[in-house]
Amino acid sequence: MFITLHMWGMIRDHVEPFLRPHGCEVGRLDFQCDADCKEFVKDQGWQYVNRGPAYVLADILAWGNSHGKEPRGAVSLDLADRLERQMMRRFR
Repeated sequence: MFITLHMWGMIRDHVEPFLRPHGCEVGRLDFQCDADCKEFVKDQGWQYVNRGPAYVLADILAWGNSHGKEPRGAVSLDLADRLERQMMRRFR
């Protein structure tokens, strides 16, 4: 749960500006995510939905990113170092 909450804190500032022009708010979205994030989504008061097109697209983008084949216009955020530092502080 800590990792999921921390990850959300790191990407929220990047997600919300994308939503605003579309008239969306984070609290009004349905989330398609891995089962290990399901409780986090519910704890935030958001709606969890079963896997669908967004989940499949995320897998495709993740595969492309790991193989250096990102589509034009894709934005990548490498937060691994930041997450590792937070985890080390938390679990020392």
